Amino acid sequence: CADFTHDKRAKTDVILTTGRTISLDNPKMNARFLDLTIAKPIAILDRQLNLKGDATIFSTAKHCHIFHATNKTGGYPNSSFHSIAEINGHLNLIEVLKRLGSLGYHDVWVEAGGTLFSALHKE
Repeated sequence: CADFTHDKRAKTDVILTTGRTISLDNPKMNARFLDLTIAKPIAILDRQLNLKGDATIFSTAKHCHIFHATNKTGGYPNSSFHSIAEINGHLNLIEVLKRLGSLGYHDVWVEAGGTLFSALHKE
């Protein structure tokens, strides 16, 4: 299972996750094979910018794209911020995917909980 995950991480353009996943698991989300570690760009859905700046992801990712619905930006290292409109209290996922595409990311690997997977499936 771990080999499959690291293979998919290595081959994708960007990894999509949520602020909740980052907060609960504090993952590295890079691709690791024996002596090789590949840093990947990470897209994080964090509607209210609740992430903590000392999360591991900020030092292991190639770059973090933070998608939010606030008028503020956080002081997260290695990150850029993307304000996205909300629909019924959630980020507009179609707009998130369009923004990722405009940034040059086309193959998106999702690592998150059931809420995001269900929302993506619904869209």
